[in-house]
Parts: sequence; structure tokens; C-alpha cells
Amino acid sequence: MADPLNIANVTAQWLAVLITAIGLGSLVNQIGAYRSLLDPFHDNRGPKCLGPWADNDDDLRSHLYIKKPTPCGPVIAGKYTQGLCGLNVIHVSRKPVGQVGRASWTKILEIFHPDSLNPQPVLLEGKLRESSDASSIISMDSSWKRRIPTQSLKKHRDKACTTITRTAFITCLVLANAYQIYKHSGAAGLRVAYSGYTGIWELQWPLGGSAEVEFFPLDSHDPAQEMHPRTFKRRVDKCILMLMGVIQGAAVGKLGFPEPKDTGYSVLEFHKNGFIAHGKTTHLYNMMGGNYYDVDYLLRRPVPSGGKAPDKALELLIPTPELDINRKAVKPWDHDQQSSCVYVPEREQHVLAAALDSLPWSPLSWSVHRGMQCLLVAYGAATMNAYRPALARTLREAVKANPKALEAAGWKPSFVRDYMGDTAAASVVMGGGDSGDSVRIVTAAALLLCKGSEERLDETGFWRSMVGKRSHVQEVDANTLLEPDVVIALTKLFVLEWSNELDHKLYEDLPLEMLVA
Repeated sequence: MADPLNIANVTAQWLAVLITAIGLGSLVNQIGAYRSLLDPFHDNRGPKCLGPWADNDDDLRSHLYIKKPTPCGPVIAGKYTQGLCGLNVIHVSRKPVGQVGRASWTKILEIFHPDSLNPQPVLLEGKLRESSDASSIISMDSSWKRRIPTQSLKKHRDKACTTITRTAFITCLVLANAYQIYKHSGAAGLRVAYSGYTGIWELQWPLGGSAEVEFFPLDSHDPAQEMHPRTFKRRVDKCILMLMGVIQGAAVGKLGFPEPKDTGYSVLEFHKNGFIAHGKTTHLYNMMGGNYYDVDYLLRRPVPSGGKAPDKALELLIPTPELDINRKAVKPWDHDQQSSCVYVPEREQHVLAAALDSLPWSPLSWSVHRGMQCLLVAYGAATMNAYRPALARTLREAVKANPKALEAAGWKPSFVRDYMGDTAAASVVMGGGDSGDSVRIVTAAALLLCKGSEERLDETGFWRSMVGKRSHVQEVDANTLLEPDVVIALTKLFVLEWSNELDHKLYEDLPLEMLVA
């Protein structure tokens, strides 16, 4: 029979162990609670979360004080008049380049760069060669940190967030050639997703809560198989103007375009400084920093069905936009859709031709105002179709004749010599699509025929020379090599054909300020 005294001793020992374990567990929990009170960002510090911005937190104060200071992140600002983070020219990479963290804003600042990351060609023994020296490629580890102000991060759902205004968010969308792919608004709040050339942008705004933006970069491209240059150039002001349906240039001044109409008949009318009548776009234009009172306007005035067309008016058939469940519009040249009819008087034909000649140059398709896209593509369609075979041949021959120039710019040599010319020609002949890669290939081929800066390509004279010839334009011989001005003018319309609609009224769904997780 067991000794009762021994049982009591063993029981007391085990109770002591249990009490000690419970006490230690409670102490650990209290330490965790105190740590969270003293440092809410304990799990969100360091390069794994903040990327290169973690250096901002690694200073003397972090080690001298028990309560650590709040980590800092970037102030992401963007407007038509101010550019993105103070720069109008932004270099965009398809995937983040350099060190990134879990925070989405670290990835955003690694797809938008203040400087080009492409290899710099160097002159060696009288020949242009691509530099393999690491110093020829600009390091982006801290360049944004030297250029833009910082702000304290905010803790939201266990994430270290910075803030972004809705004008800056819209600026990021248009730079990335984004378009809406999903939208749900209900009792729980709003959820919207945008797909772009660089990845997916997702906005969640729960009812009564803070709006949160997250960016998810593309994972479908292996850097080792990338055929394009590392970055390409985008101009913030031009991207925003194309979203608002405004073209600016020496030949046209500032010209705003109307909303797309449902089926019916209308007459296009030019109104000097009449952009104020375009309510929703005017609000966005002012919000982004523009002045609406100095912008001209093309009005689509409804006329009765079968009404008499103005003398010498051109008749354009514009398909009605039919949206699928993801709210992505059918391309305006899809003639299987029911069309509306627009009569374009003689004066307005000259205005449209000047607008086409003033389309800004871009190496990537636009996030575009659909009303502008519809009118300009419809007006230029007959001429573009007549020149497509010749344009395709011209670009193919340009690539064959200048492979070294493309390789020096950062294009993959094997792709340039074996595939690029045929790919450019095929894209032109297709007449439309939504591939950003195709647009980059075609525009790079067109640049081989031109000298000077890309900004000089914003103005051409081809479309104004074709006014009055549209109705009887003949197909150009496919073996013809086109002049540079013609190539640039047609390529700019090609870019517009391949552009995606982004609803310019999206600002109505956005709060003034959002958190970027």
C-alpha cells in the first residue's frame, strides 16, 4: 500500500510545476501584450516587410528607447500638373526591380522608377555595344528615398500602410495601362479590381471602415525569358489627358471629346472653350489640376432618326458599347455590335484630323476615354485599313535593317533577329487587341525610322493631308515602304486601337484618401 505521505509530496511537486508553467505562460503573454503596446509595428519592421525603406527605421532612437518610433514610408503623390512624386516622366518596369517587401507600396515604387534601368550603350572601338558593367545600370535601391518626402506608417489589419490620395491612385492606374475587371458594391461595402500591364490593383472599402489598396505584381513572366527592355518611358500628363478624353497639341490646342452615345443619330459640333459642358470629365480634370475653361469641346448633338445630314458631312458608324459581367467594353471597331451614326461636317473633319495628328506618342497602350477612342478610330479606320499592309512591311524591314539598334536599347538579340519583325507586322494587320507587349514591339520598330526625342513625335501632318480623301482612299501597295511621318501617324492610331477603356468616372467610387497595405 502506497505511503500517503509520498503521494502528498508527489502531488505537491506536480502542482508546483503546473503553477510555474501557468505563471510563465501568463508572463510570456503579458510580455507580448506589452511589446505590442510599446511597438505596434514589431512584426512589420525590417526588409521582409518594408524592403529598402526599412533603413529609415534603423537609427539611434530605435536602440536607445524602449518604445520604438513609428516606421516611415513614402508620400505617394500624383496629379496631372505635378506628375508622380514630382516627376512627369516615369520609367515603368513590367515587374518589380530591386528589393521589395510584403507591403504593396514597396512593390509599387519598384515598378515606377525615376530613371531608366535599361543598359546604356557605350562606344567601344568605334562600335555601339551594350555595357555589361553594373555601373551602367542605375541602382534603384534608394533613389526614391532621396527624392520624395516620408510620412509615418499606419497600422491597419496587422499591416504597415502608407496613405495615397485618389488622384495619385488614378495616376498609378493610367501609368500601368489599367482597366476595370471586377466591381461589387453592396451592403458590406465596395470591392473593385483593375488589371494592368504590371499586375492587379485591388481596392476594398468596407462599410464604415478605411479604404485599402493592394497591388499584386505579375507572376507569369520569367525574367530570364524577358525579351523587352527592362523599362519604358511614360509621361504622366499625357496618360491622364487620354483618360479624360483631352488631346493637347500645336495643331489642335486643347480639345475635349464627348461621351459615347447609345444607338441613334447625332451631329458632331465644335465649340470653342466648351469643355465645361462635359460635367463628369470636367470634375476629374479640375481634380487632377487642370483648367477646364481653356479646353475646346466636340459635342454630339442628337438629331431625329433619318434626319437630314449637313452638307458635305461624313457619316461614321460607331458601335454601341456592350459590357460583359466584368464591365470591360467591347472594342469600338467590333462591327458586329449595333452602331450609332455620327454626322461629321466639313469643319469638324479638319478638327478630327488635327486631333489624330496631335495624338501623343506612347510605347504602351492607353487607359483611354472611350468617347475619344470611338470617334478617332472610326474616323481613321478607312485610311488605316488601306495602309495596313504597307505599314506592316515597313516595320518588318525596319527591324531587319536595324537589329543592333534594338539590341543596344535592351531587346533580346535572339528575339530581334528571329521573331520581332514578323510579330510587329502581324500585330498591325490584326487591327486591334489588348496586348501591351505587341504595342511595345510595334512602337519600338517605328522608332527605328525616326530621329530625335519621342516628344517630337506628338505632332505629325499625315492626317490633315488626308482630309477629303477618306471616302475614296485606295489600298496602298503592300510592297511600299512608307515615309517616317506616315509611319508615326499610323502607329499612334494603332496604339489607340489597342488601348483599353478606363471609366473616367471612377473617382466617384474612391475616397479622398486610401491606405496602401
